Amino acid sequence: MGKVDLDVDLNAVDCDCFPSPTVPLAALRKAAALKGALFLFFIATRALHPMLIDMSKVNGKMLYAKNAPVVMNKLLTVLLMNVVAFLGGGTQGVRQCWQPRCMAVFGLIGTIYALGDFL
Repeated sequence: MGKVDLDVDLNAVDCDCFPSPTVPLAALRKAAALKGALFLFFIATRALHPMLIDMSKVNGKMLYAKNAPVVMNKLLTVLLMNVVAFLGGGTQGVRQCWQPRCMAVFGLIGTIYALGDFL
């Protein structure tokens, strides 16, 4: 049996996973601020969703389909995140969001959250 070489040179790895030493500090701070803003947006949407549903009831009944807020929430989130991607990276930023690899990961996560909201 052959030996497996586990000694990997991280500088040789072709991945955008690690900050490069050539990335300006301002860009790293901007990315951290954007991540924080997205996290706060996520918290706000998860907190406001049940409140808005309760506020929209008339005599204890909803005047719309039960799943309509979930669908609108997901559509508005996709729209807003595309705007954020455009502001952060222009059309290239939006293109990065719609790469098959990103869609597979975040699409699955979004689908699981939406399924949880529907149930």
